[in-house]
Amino acid sequence: MLYSFKGKLMKDVYITRISKFLPNNSVENDQIEEKLGFINGKSSRRRNSF
Repeated sequence: MLYSFKGKLMKDVYITRISKFLPNNSVENDQIEEKLGFINGKSSRRRNSF
């Protein structure tokens, strides 16, 4: 259907799919603090080591 908005003809628009673009390599959960930094030089939580 056509609509008029401020003197211009416009059509209905539908979003049919979405995607994302992240320009850098992914960061794994265990690498987050390494990338963002530690708080007061300490890890934010204790991790289990097996």
